[in-house]
Amino acid sequence: MRNDLKETKKMLKEYYNTKKKVFYLNERILNYKHLREDDKSCEEVLSAEKEMLEEYKKKIKEYVFIESILEIEFPEKRKILDSRYLYGKTWQYVALNNYVSLRHCFNVVNEVLEKIQESYRELYGESI
Repeated sequence: MRNDLKETKKMLKEYYNTKKKVFYLNERILNYKHLREDDKSCEEVLSAEKEMLEEYKKKIKEYVFIESILEIEFPEKRKILDSRYLYGKTWQYVALNNYVSLRHCFNVVNEVLEKIQESYRELYGESI
């Protein structure tokens, strides 16, 4: 059970890291579009980053069940998870910013991890 929680937490972190990469790549692509003036090197970089973006988007589609869990079942608790994993804030900052205790933050994470495990078992018929 402990290993399952570790694997689930790793999966959740990977999901958020991939979302972060997609966001930053979108920003970089927009910047390149503004800078580009028939420059071949810019076009090469732009095409390479678009390929990486598509790869990350495919990876996010693998975690679509995590997205649905966060949006449907935990919309009010998503702010805590986003603050920690998407924006990289410390647990202390997350607790202070959301006016909750540290224990509450950890309970939210554990609740979401358990729901992800349950959903994964239902979808794939096996544990993580």
